Amino acid sequence: MLLWGSNGVEKDIRAAVMWYARSALQMVDPSAMYDYAILLLKGTGVKKNRTLGLELLKKAADMVSTSLSMFVVVCCSFVVSIMGHVCFSQGSVEALNGLGWYYSNIVKDGRKAFRYFELAAQNGSRDGLFNVGVYHLNGDNPDKPDSNETAAFHYFLDAAQLGHVDGAVQSALFLSTGSIKGVPRDPDKAVLLLKQVSETNGHLGFMVKDALQTYQRGSWDEALVKYAMLAETGLGVAQHNAAHLCELLDHSSACQWRYHNYSTYNHIPQEAGLLRMGDYYSELADMVKAIDMYSTAAVHGSAEGLFNLVMLIEEGYEVPDIILDQMGLSDAHNVSRSAVVANLLSRCRAFEEGDVTPCSLVLWRMELLRAWRDFTHSSVQLTLACGIFATLTVFVFAVLLRTLLACYHAQYLSTSQSSERHNEPEPSGDEISDSPLETRTENQQQSYQPTAAHNHLSVQKTSDLIVTVTGVCACVIFIMFISHLL
Repeated sequence: MLLWGSNGVEKDIRAAVMWYARSALQMVDPSAMYDYAILLLKGTGVKKNRTLGLELLKKAADMVSTSLSMFVVVCCSFVVSIMGHVCFSQGSVEALNGLGWYYSNIVKDGRKAFRYFELAAQNGSRDGLFNVGVYHLNGDNPDKPDSNETAAFHYFLDAAQLGHVDGAVQSALFLSTGSIKGVPRDPDKAVLLLKQVSETNGHLGFMVKDALQTYQRGSWDEALVKYAMLAETGLGVAQHNAAHLCELLDHSSACQWRYHNYSTYNHIPQEAGLLRMGDYYSELADMVKAIDMYSTAAVHGSAEGLFNLVMLIEEGYEVPDIILDQMGLSDAHNVSRSAVVANLLSRCRAFEEGDVTPCSLVLWRMELLRAWRDFTHSSVQLTLACGIFATLTVFVFAVLLRTLLACYHAQYLSTSQSSERHNEPEPSGDEISDSPLETRTENQQQSYQPTAAHNHLSVQKTSDLIVTVTGVCACVIFIMFISHLL
């Protein structure tokens, strides 16, 4: 940290050299011995001392452990060797590469330099792999002095896979041209190698941080310019943010579609970009491209992409076989469309969070439709259900008719009695208490009141009976229907 001024520590080469010297001269830590030896050989922060530097390099390289068993031995995190190979710690591996650099650049002994580079490469040093590739490319291999581009390419590629920047650039160059014998042209792999190098470049990280800080300050136009510059390099985060700012600033739709579209061509495309481009193509009625966008999002685990793809399938659009193969549905042409849709919805449900989600609701609707279809196609159950419904209808009609007739009869009696009371003369004051008419009227009123109460009770019982029978029939039909869901 002191040497490079990283992690918030101010750069101080002199203090760094002091700490390196204190650790290296204990002859215990091969990494510290290697770092201090390089500083001594180059004279960085300390007076040049090639003798001590070379001695430290050799001692670091000599810190080896030899495997004599038949099992694989793992040294640190990079080096793997088998019986008969010498296995070095990470510090000693870098020391081997450092010795190769020393004999190549200072002593000018190519044979010794190549031997140390090759030994470092065999034990997993990415710098060693790259240096051996350079020797093969330039024809400096002492055993095979002719240029061997094929061997150089394989060494460069191995170094690139371990994160070597120059190795990735050289490998991408050979892959993009296809000019090496035995190595086919593969521009996609070349782009992938360069993209990985670009995304691990610290300079891009600083620019992304600067653009974010500009956005947080409220300077959205300036942030858009910075994100747009980063988006042109193929950085997915910058492409998404640039498209979002284009939308916020009400720029033309071409601005946001440009960067959303860029993000779909990444090795790991942005989910938001795929979904937005799918919606865009759907609005243009270009369903082939819309299905391609949604299916790509679905392959990368997007629940919304799966849902949109299901909706298009239900509308009758065909999904190409190559897309179904990518989604693990290669036998989809042998099954029904509903089975494919159910499979996709089940996957979508696994990606969603929560109990009530769009995919779960559509899946439940499909299950209900399937159960209803099975129910209506079952002749026995359908006949039984129709019989129950017809019997219930007849029963309800008969009970209602009986109740209506009873009510009509009661109303008729009430009307007749009212007419008789209206037509009879009123008795005189002296005859009120002893008239037989009073007795008859009272008896009629008393007989009428029980009749009305009886009719009210009859209607209530009839209603309860209808509700009970209807509930029983509904339960029977529901049980038959629900059996198809289980």
